[in-house]
Amino acid sequence: MPSRIETVIAQAADRVRSLPAGRQNTVALAAGALSALAFAPLNLFLLMPLGLAVLLWLLDTAQTTRRAAALGWLFGFGQFGVGLYWIAIAFRYQSNMPPALGLPAVLLLVGGFALFIALTAASAHRLWTGRARRALVLALVWVAFEWVRGHVLTGFPWNLAGNAWLPALPVAQAASVVGIYGLSFVMLLTGGAIAVLADRTNGARRLAGFTAVLLLGLTLWGTARLAIDRPPETEKGPLLHIVQAGIGQDEKWNPAAERRHLWAHLDLTAAAIRRYGPGIVIWPETAIQNFIEHEPSTRYLMGRHIEAPGALITGGIRVEYEADGTPIALRNSLFVLTPDGEIQAHYDKAHLVPFGEYMPLRHLLAPLGLDRLAPGDIDFVPGPGVRTLSVPGVPDFGPLICYEVIFPGNVVDKEKRPAWLVNISNDAWFGHSSGPHQHLAIARMRAIEEGLPVVRATPTGISAIIDSQGRLKASLPLGARGVVTGELPARRPVTLYARFGDVPLIFGLFLLSLGLVIVRRTD
Repeated sequence: MPSRIETVIAQAADRVRSLPAGRQNTVALAAGALSALAFAPLNLFLLMPLGLAVLLWLLDTAQTTRRAAALGWLFGFGQFGVGLYWIAIAFRYQSNMPPALGLPAVLLLVGGFALFIALTAASAHRLWTGRARRALVLALVWVAFEWVRGHVLTGFPWNLAGNAWLPALPVAQAASVVGIYGLSFVMLLTGGAIAVLADRTNGARRLAGFTAVLLLGLTLWGTARLAIDRPPETEKGPLLHIVQAGIGQDEKWNPAAERRHLWAHLDLTAAAIRRYGPGIVIWPETAIQNFIEHEPSTRYLMGRHIEAPGALITGGIRVEYEADGTPIALRNSLFVLTPDGEIQAHYDKAHLVPFGEYMPLRHLLAPLGLDRLAPGDIDFVPGPGVRTLSVPGVPDFGPLICYEVIFPGNVVDKEKRPAWLVNISNDAWFGHSSGPHQHLAIARMRAIEEGLPVVRATPTGISAIIDSQGRLKASLPLGARGVVTGELPARRPVTLYARFGDVPLIFGLFLLSLGLVIVRRTD
């Protein structure tokens, strides 16, 4: 006998399936848009599986693969449109790009990303007709295309479906085992279980029951992990001072404000040290305009504001010159300075932002006038890749500049594992939007995956200290000016994900795919 929940879900499914094609298009777009509200800052995570259930109901009505692809594209356009609208804000601050290009550029980007969902929906429709099995196929193919999106053409694994689990932090702890793509599979499985309950069949109930048991198990395990896996109370890390100077992108590169911006960071640093004592000071990405490698007096001034045994970790730009003084290369870099103003170590950003820090295929696109999409006439040059910096007085750390933190499995030097990750960024590009909140959420997921604390420094927020289980230990909100001070949380033993990456997940999904193929052939 069907339960009350099954009856309600069946009624909702029938209404969606009975809609005319035009109304279905609107529902697909709306379902995708609402599913994006599962991500930060709203964190309405239940909207993700509900939106996915609606997509599956719509796919049930698709008579052709092309129609399924269209429904998937509309869903994806809604999700990416709401999730990535904030990218258009950056066009306000780019002198080489008219602000009017912001909306068309983002719409083009969103339409391209929606193709991944279109291909997912088409594959689910093409490969299976049974509703319960179609839900499994959708989950498998969705995760596969998320992985592709995170790797091809430099990759952009932003707002993966698994990130929506972060408000349910116990469930999110599973990222330490299966990574963010594994969490995405659990999310797709949850959406599929809701969808197939509308069929009120034994197969649908088995899938829903399995999913419910899985979520309960993950919740109990994650809760225990959060409660038990703690360092001894006597173990204390070094003191951190994260400076958030409140300098917006509209004034950041004003030449007349160069000295004022430097002193804004120095004054905040000095005040924090006076109040709490010396520690490791962290400034954001390109914190100041000065090219400190070539300005010993500026480095000396910066060093005077640090007290031993502390150090200063700051973002800046490295410039390489020809013999005649002509600049030939720029590098987005992180520097470590001692109290005497010496540069002890540096790191050059390896994963550059296409069309932002460099122009892909400039020799082909520049004649078309598209060189205006990249700032300046000189592209930034990438560094050699992830590494661990070892500096006296500072625990070994892995530097990550800006969106380098969004790439799962590619944030740590596996040959020399660090004690913590330092993510300096400039989220001021995106104002008071969802972007900085989502960036913080992604950094929290990296902390869970790697079992390492992550420390973020941004000029306008959200700067934070994140422990190795993704919890915020201290933070400054978006738009605030001040200093985040706190102890560096302890790292955890190497997680399974840190040790093996996506290999176990890929193997498990392969076995599931093989099982589905065998079942289909025996039907």
